[in-house]
Amino acid sequence: MEKCLNYLDQREYLNKSQGATGTSDKYQVIKTGDLVKSLESKGYEVTKLEWAGVRNPDKIGFQKHLIRLTHPDLSALSDGLRPELVIINSYDGKCSFNVMLGVFRFICSNGLIVGDTYKHERIRHVGKNTPEQVLQALESVAGQLPQVTADIKLMQDTEVFSGFKRTLIERVIGATIGFNKKGERTQAVPTNSIFTPGRNEDRGLDMFTAMNVFQENYLKGCYNLNKLTFEKERQHVIKKRQLLKARPVKSINRVKDFNQSLWSETLNLIKENKHA
Repeated sequence: MEKCLNYLDQREYLNKSQGATGTSDKYQVIKTGDLVKSLESKGYEVTKLEWAGVRNPDKIGFQKHLIRLTHPDLSALSDGLRPELVIINSYDGKCSFNVMLGVFRFICSNGLIVGDTYKHERIRHVGKNTPEQVLQALESVAGQLPQVTADIKLMQDTEVFSGFKRTLIERVIGATIGFNKKGERTQAVPTNSIFTPGRNEDRGLDMFTAMNVFQENYLKGCYNLNKLTFEKERQHVIKKRQLLKARPVKSINRVKDFNQSLWSETLNLIKENKHA
């Protein structure tokens, strides 16, 4: 496996010895770099490193960052899928140390994060957090891989059913409501184009494939929005309809929250449909 060059170039930023200016005296740094170094000694490899954007140059290296790691011994989930550990941390006092499970899909280079129904570990930057405690948290999260494997199989074995697409859009994304400069209410809703596959391999009818297409298109902004503008005095009357191009999502928080919600709601809809 190729190492993440971005990580190798920026390793130095991951080992801050103290928190950013403004953190309290009780703040205790959990060094991402030291942890990753320990994991690398156990055979883990970094596959991706992302940093949140910052406007203040003094905050560079302290901001929120996301690292994905994998290990040759982690059980394969399915053909074309690789299990990963996902770590989110920062040194600015705005984020706890978080560990959760992820799934990497080779065919589209997508990195999913499993839903919040699974156990994930969150360690606050206070008190004495030993490296052993942090490693135990990682092992605890990795121990859920058998359940993740079972849920993936359930999604792969379930065909997309009537109403699934619109319901998933409503639950995971919903409508973006606002007001324009004239004070008119607007509402933007994703169209079903968010489920349009970009490659032949993604034309399957199973729920797992549909979920991955949804995820890739949403994060890359490869879909359209149906924007409605309502009359100011009669806000239930549509004045104008527009078809807009969506924008890609880059925020670490939004990517994480969206991924977890998408995974959980897909499983919820399968279970609800079976009991309908």
